[in-house]
Amino acid sequence: MDLKIYPAVVYAIDGSIVPVRLLGVPGSYPSPHEVARHEALMPEADSIGKCVLADSLSDIITPPAGDVGEVVPSVPVLPDDLFSRSPAAGAPILQKYLDSLPTEDRYAAFEPLVREHWKWLCKAAPYLKFPEPKPILEGQRINIGLRIFSLTGGGAQRSISLLANHFASDPHYNVILFIDDNQAGRLDYPISSNVRVEFINSGIANWAEIIKKLPQDLIILSEHWDRKNYINILLLKLLGVRVLAQERNSMFNHHPFKNYKEKQACVSPLYTCCDAVSCLSRCDLYGWRKNGVSNSIFLPNLPTFDPRSTTPAPLESNNILWVGRWDPWQKRPQMAIEVFAKVLQKVPNARLIMAGPIDNRRCYRRCLRRIQELGIGHAVNIVGFQKDMVPIYAQGALLLSTSHEEGWGMMIAEAKTFGLPVVSTAMPYLETLKKGCIQTPRNDVDATADAIVDLLQNPEKRKQLGADGRQDMLENFSNEITFAKYDALMDAIWAGPDAVAKLCAAEPLMDAAVAEKIVAEEAKFFK
Repeated sequence: MDLKIYPAVVYAIDGSIVPVRLLGVPGSYPSPHEVARHEALMPEADSIGKCVLADSLSDIITPPAGDVGEVVPSVPVLPDDLFSRSPAAGAPILQKYLDSLPTEDRYAAFEPLVREHWKWLCKAAPYLKFPEPKPILEGQRINIGLRIFSLTGGGAQRSISLLANHFASDPHYNVILFIDDNQAGRLDYPISSNVRVEFINSGIANWAEIIKKLPQDLIILSEHWDRKNYINILLLKLLGVRVLAQERNSMFNHHPFKNYKEKQACVSPLYTCCDAVSCLSRCDLYGWRKNGVSNSIFLPNLPTFDPRSTTPAPLESNNILWVGRWDPWQKRPQMAIEVFAKVLQKVPNARLIMAGPIDNRRCYRRCLRRIQELGIGHAVNIVGFQKDMVPIYAQGALLLSTSHEEGWGMMIAEAKTFGLPVVSTAMPYLETLKKGCIQTPRNDVDATADAIVDLLQNPEKRKQLGADGRQDMLENFSNEITFAKYDALMDAIWAGPDAVAKLCAAEPLMDAAVAEKIVAEEAKFFK
């Protein structure tokens, strides 16, 4: 559609009236938004560089009716119904609009659209043309950024700190941790002096300004539970930055989407535009591949403790360990208390040690009341968050996991490293539960208590199960093995999409029949 030039004026900051020329559709009133959008095409654009455009149309004086200038070539304008169209149909219109803008203006135009229509844009991503990243030159220092909201408490945060430290040990890398600005001074996990920590907006960060100040060759995003994670992918790809998207929980955890189906419909198309996508189980890998994310790969979490240099616990006590955040939905400490109360009836000298950040005070208070009601306070020791977990694991007889879901289960991997057997609510997709563990139905307190009692009353069985779990960590998840997988992925990302595709294609997949059964059951459970 052609636009016409309208002479008009705008009130400036100092109160003076500045003449401008507005571009508008014939027969319509040019709005302040259109003034801002098209000011680069106005001969007088420089004169309104510091003007405040009026919020009200009445604040702009228009020419008499019929006083219209020449017709000018059409400038793409986004139709009002763009985001009600299918992503395949709407993406070319959006692309034409972005292409019409100067390169330096595209981020500012794209960012508000992403904020408001992020789910639609996730689906439209494969139809957009993102700029190619700058090539990696031989011998250059490579800049890697890792984005996580905090380094307090949980397993994902611990894993990110380990990953940052690993990259920082490579002289070819400059490493930056991007953490929420409200987390300044709250670093629970050790960070190498070679890692730079930057505190950025806890909402939607202005990546254009950040990248201008701190150019990045790759940013690793690890907040799949938050809508800003997907907004960040879109914004970074528009800036030509490589993105490694990390799924740090199971794919069945659909937050912030309505359900598993919506997550797959939105995220799968977006992930195909990432430089690579990592997940924590082969079941998840099967699911992502089934949904067309061929650039996905199974990457285990980095181990907190290297099993090759860790002394196994003697398993001589009756101490039951529970490790995790006080999250009543995911970690469920309240179930651990109910299970332990039943164990104590049959093993009177059993003890429950609960370690982990008490980040939900309401849940904590409820659990304290329940401990008092059950009369088991003498046998429960709540130690809270511990920076050094070695003494805790060293005195354990077994680990109890009551989680509703996990992506990896750092506490399970840590316990197995020390040779502790694990009794856990069932998560059939979880890699860390495949050996050295007993799985019980998710909400079955009696079955979970019985499994613990059986291990406490059978020392040889307990030790054999613990040895099996430790061997699993040695053979499949040692530092050496896990670091090598990460390094291979980094090399492939620097080499380009073909190298990533080759690496991902070589990754073994779970048996399709087994995976389909787990996916169906878990999707139904999480619904």
